Formats: sequence, structure tokens, C-alpha cells
Amino acid sequence: MGREIDGKLRVANDSWGDFRFSVATGKIAGLTQREVYGDNPDINGTLEDVWQTGGTLVNPTSAQTLRIVSTSAEDDSTGNAVREVRVEYLDADFETNFVDVQLDGTSKVQVATDFLRLQQAYATNVGSLGDAEGAITLEYGASNVVVGTITAGSNETRRTHFTVPDGYTAYIVGANVSSS
Repeated sequence: MGREIDGKLRVANDSWGDFRFSVATGKIAGLTQREVYGDNPDINGTLEDVWQTGGTLVNPTSAQTLRIVSTSAEDDSTGNAVREVRVEYLDADFETNFVDVQLDGTSKVQVATDFLRLQQAYATNVGSLGDAEGAITLEYGASNVVVGTITAGSNETRRTHFTVPDGYTAYIVGANVSSS
């Protein structure tokens, strides 16, 4: 199966014959696949973004210091819940950065000082509870503007916000939306 992308023929010659599977497994050089999904548990008749925090996301207009904090002491580097979180973000040059952060319960921990856009965050180390015990938020600025939340009972942010990093081109190959 072959497709033209950016004027170049991309060929998936594996026995599966599935282009997206071939991209996801690294069989086609130069392409990556990203699934972006979100959840908003409290839709109440006002315009909101699709993310677990609810309301409308406010991204910074210049580089900021990003912090992470939980509402539970169990979300700690030695606790029984989420101990460490990997944060993927874009800096002021729209370059992708990954930072692994050990949590300190209800005390704020600095993630980065060159933060511009949150891409995703997820637990990389958990205790016996397996998920977050409290709400783990990622925030910036003096007024603690929230840009992502790992809700209690979860281990990842679920937000439909995604910014294409510098030097990349995005193609949407499918979408699924539902509400209840």
C-alpha cells in the first residue's frame, strides 16, 4: 500500500498492509502517529474545551515556569499513588521537551522554566494504588493557570489540545466525537 505525503511516495510493504499501523510501528521512516483524545466530565451548557479540567484552556503567550502539584499527599515520590509523571511540552521555540518529575504530594514541584504548550502528561511510576489519589494539576503563572489535570483514579491527562511542533506537518486521518 502506498500513499503520497509531502510529495514523496510512502510505502507500507508489510504483510498487514495497513498504512497507519506501519507508521505507528516505525516501518515508514520520517512519519509518526499521534492520537489525541479528551474527556470533559462536566458539560453544563456553556462553551468549554474538551479536557478534564473543564472550562476554557488559556495558554501562555510567552515562556513560563510550569509547576505540578497534587491535592493528595499519596501522590508523592514515596507514596502509594502516582510517584512520577512524564511531562511533554513545547518550549518558546515550539520544540518538544520531555521531563520526568517526581511528585511531592501537595507541595508544588517545578517542571520547566521555558514552558509554552502542554502536549501531554502521564504517570511513569506508581505505588500500590496504581492511579492518582488526588487531582494532579499542571499550572503556570502567579495566578496558577491550569493547563492540564490528571484526575483522581486516572494516570494521564485527557485533553484534545495539541500544538504541532516546529518543523512538523500534521495530517488528521480520522476523528470520533460523542457526548451524552
